[in-house]
Amino acid sequence: MPPPRSLIPTGVFGRPVRISVWALATGVRLLLRHQKRLAVTAYLLLGLMGAVTFTQFILEEALQQIGFTCYHYKNSYRDHPSRETLVRMEAALTKFEAMQDTADQVNTWIGWINPLSRPAFAQYNVASRLQLEAYRGWLADRVSEHRGDDTPIEVVDRPCTKCNGTGQYKSYGSCYTCGGTGRIVHDTSY
Repeated sequence: MPPPRSLIPTGVFGRPVRISVWALATGVRLLLRHQKRLAVTAYLLLGLMGAVTFTQFILEEALQQIGFTCYHYKNSYRDHPSRETLVRMEAALTKFEAMQDTADQVNTWIGWINPLSRPAFAQYNVASRLQLEAYRGWLADRVSEHRGDDTPIEVVDRPCTKCNGTGQYKSYGSCYTCGGTGRIVHDTSY
């Protein structure tokens, strides 16, 4: 008894396709012979795609953190306007811009390795760049209000000498000189 018509593979115009047993066996043999090579190649490609996506994710998290830092400086200035807050915000925005450039370069140069995640991280980088520009505009407005002119802030950012840049002073906890940041930021334009 022949098999039902629905189980017979059909080609163009509904004609049955005849696959020889030899051709099928040859294809299976080739797959089995190169199975280990194909599996290793697939694992390497998936691992590389994962590493690229993880790198993009860590950069995105760093951009979020520096954005939150700038947001808190902005709120701090609203509650207690001081020149020191503006100086720290300028230093944070400089770091924000450097991190943004790094994220853009990573997405441009190695982001293509994982085409599934590249568009999402590219869109996040665009939004982050807009946030950076908004903070720069806010800072420029506050500096001109605070000083009465458009003179830029001159910032010196150096490691703290009290805690040697660690943010911890002996066993007492956070360093009181740098506030636990490990960096001293001050304005030299006054």
